[in-house]
Amino acid sequence: YCRQVNNNVPLLGALINNRTSSLRVFTGALPPPPPPTPVTHSTGSVDLLQTATLNLDNGVIAGAGTDIWHQAVTATQKFITPRNGARLARGDGSNRGFSGCSVASFSTDSIPIAALPVGTYVCARTDQGRISQFRVNAYIGTTMRLGYTTWAN
Repeated sequence: YCRQVNNNVPLLGALINNRTSSLRVFTGALPPPPPPTPVTHSTGSVDLLQTATLNLDNGVIAGAGTDIWHQAVTATQKFITPRNGARLARGDGSNRGFSGCSVASFSTDSIPIAALPVGTYVCARTDQGRISQFRVNAYIGTTMRLGYTTWAN
């Protein structure tokens, strides 16, 4: 229950009196409401083999509409490369979540695997325009273990 009180009153009414858990006082105009909680479209953990691709919209490896490619140019030159119009933003590698990734500076540039130690987060805008974030959880030989979340926006 919510009630707007515009002046001093001795009792708040039966629905609130002695039952109020919080109260916010504002002067002037009310602040804007908080942004809506983002809705998860797809989330999971994947093992992305070297040279394989991943669709961050649904977690499918090597399927249609792939967003990232675990590219291996040589045994030591390896990258995460955006595909099909997807874009990436490494930033500082921290967990930025939906709100932080929503305002990230995305690029079509590849990110060297050497710049992605375990624990690094990368923001993505998928080929479907959704905001996504993945985390490098482990390297097992030539396979990257990633955890990802893609939001419905």
